[in-house]
Amino acid sequence: MLKQQSKPKWFLLYALVVLMIGVFVFEGKDGLPSWANELVSFGIVIFVFTAMILWVHINSSALWQEELRNIHPEEFRIHEYPPRLTPRDWQDEIHDLVESKQATIR
Repeated sequence: MLKQQSKPKWFLLYALVVLMIGVFVFEGKDGLPSWANELVSFGIVIFVFTAMILWVHINSSALWQEELRNIHPEEFRIHEYPPRLTPRDWQDEIHDLVESKQATIR
């Protein structure tokens, strides 16, 4: 079964921005006292940021898939690792190290 590649729901984020602008315009025309206007504005900002965080959380896997699709192979560096040492190589390395330490002690 093929895994479906999902895409972020950008229209929801755009709709949220339009909604926020509309609510701010409507709130500005209302005849509330200044302290109430500030409180309503603060509530709108908190609501919008919470909705944006929720949107990012819901679309995180789709955003990650989109990011992976946009990565180009030339951006990766190929790391070459040293060859694996066999136990015999380790014994030789340790033996050489011990001999060099003993030579410096003498």
